[in-house]
Amino acid sequence: MTARQARRVAVKYGASLIALNIAAAVQVIFVVALLARSETATVGSILTDPAFSAFRWIVPLGITVGALAGIVLILPTLRWFAHEDIPTVEQSKRATRIPLHHTASHLALWLAFGFSMAALTHDAEHDVTVLIVIGTVFGAVTTAGTGYLLTERSLRPVTVLASTGTPARRELSVLARLILTWLVCTAIPVAAITLIVIVHSTGKPIAIPAPIELPILIVSAIALGTGLRGTILVARSVSEPVREVSQGMTEIEKGRTDVAVPVYDSSEIGSLQRGFNSMSRGLTERERLRDLFGRHVGTQVASRALEQSDFPRGDVQYAAVLFIDLVGSTAFAVDHPPERVAEVLNEFLAIVVDTVDDNLGFINKFEGDAALAVFGAPQPIDNPAAAALKAARRLRLALGSLDTRNSAENPAGSAPATPGHSAGNPAGSAPMDFGIGVAAGDVFAGDIGALQRYEYTVIGEPVNCAARLSDLAKLAPGRVLVSSRLVDDAGADEARHWQSTGPVELRGYQTPVEVSAVSDA
Repeated sequence: MTARQARRVAVKYGASLIALNIAAAVQVIFVVALLARSETATVGSILTDPAFSAFRWIVPLGITVGALAGIVLILPTLRWFAHEDIPTVEQSKRATRIPLHHTASHLALWLAFGFSMAALTHDAEHDVTVLIVIGTVFGAVTTAGTGYLLTERSLRPVTVLASTGTPARRELSVLARLILTWLVCTAIPVAAITLIVIVHSTGKPIAIPAPIELPILIVSAIALGTGLRGTILVARSVSEPVREVSQGMTEIEKGRTDVAVPVYDSSEIGSLQRGFNSMSRGLTERERLRDLFGRHVGTQVASRALEQSDFPRGDVQYAAVLFIDLVGSTAFAVDHPPERVAEVLNEFLAIVVDTVDDNLGFINKFEGDAALAVFGAPQPIDNPAAAALKAARRLRLALGSLDTRNSAENPAGSAPATPGHSAGNPAGSAPMDFGIGVAAGDVFAGDIGALQRYEYTVIGEPVNCAARLSDLAKLAPGRVLVSSRLVDDAGADEARHWQSTGPVELRGYQTPVEVSAVSDA
């Protein structure tokens, strides 16, 4: 693809330059011939003058040499571009400076051939030497100035690749391009018209006997055409990259941060393009870090940390706490390699995370084979108690593959065991089970630790109660035990799924705690 693109660039570059030089040469010759004619002589007689016939071979030779000079300038760059090589710093600089080198070389060639033509025609019947010099300067500036803009546009694909390396030194700025366009399209034509009028009226340094109205009209037409072309090229050199940046900003507003614009300008426009790409990379990295941060501490805590800057912070609020713990993970770890243990834990915890998220809860931490979920903090929800109870019921169903063995395999009074085929647990391996405890009440929800290292957590009696209940739930038929106070707080719609099982003694509590279990367990 790049080789084809390189051929396309070469053809576009060469064709535009040859067309530009031919048009400029024809314009200059025609204007000189019009000014050099006498009242009786015609343009045809001037062009057929033996001395003036030097135009016939100097003009084609000049165009050919100009084309060869352009090939010499661009060939080394097209070679690595066609082979898709990564350009060196020197190659990148050379590629981005081709428009300037083209301008300088074609300016020099035009002046060299123009003065050579003036020297060859100084013995002509009609004194055209001065006119040729003036016309050559006019054509050289026009061709070189417009050629810079054409070359810069034609070589845009090459510049994009060259700019991926070390940024090249800044070349023509936008202001310089505008001044160049004004010089080529306004200053030089107006100066040429003024000079024609002065020379015709004073007869110095040469006499112009021919009428000057038509040459002035031709120069004016050239100025209008060149001005339109130059203005369009300058406008595009500014509007196109700005439009690309604007479109990139629109994509970022839609949520896409992996947006980049091609860098093909070495002026402040190029700085804008590189700055946009740098900003886009920064936003992508920020979103990646935000996502990574959210995965480690939870999206709610991550958003809270990014939106607020006062550390540490926290307050006392009502929240429901769910604690779930695995049974048999130690024995499972003895009989299986570490990667298998991690795989089973990930499968188990994935179910926990999905269920808690679906019920607007927040996974505060993983503790080995256990997880602590909070409902109502750090982000408040309408009914934390109902959300926690609903999550507990759904967890029990989602972890159905970890249900206890039937009573025939479980002697009365013994701790229930799971089937040999538990989630991620092959037949004959150590059984794994779980227990869920849920409680609610006022907790401290905030940052704990030092300024150098802290974490968001919840502290209070409900946390301890949920952990103690999860231990008891490992022996309960439904594997879920909750505080009866929590059921009362949840409301009638959720309370109908639960039934009281009476008070239980919890380690560390001086008085029994009323406990409820799932009614259909």
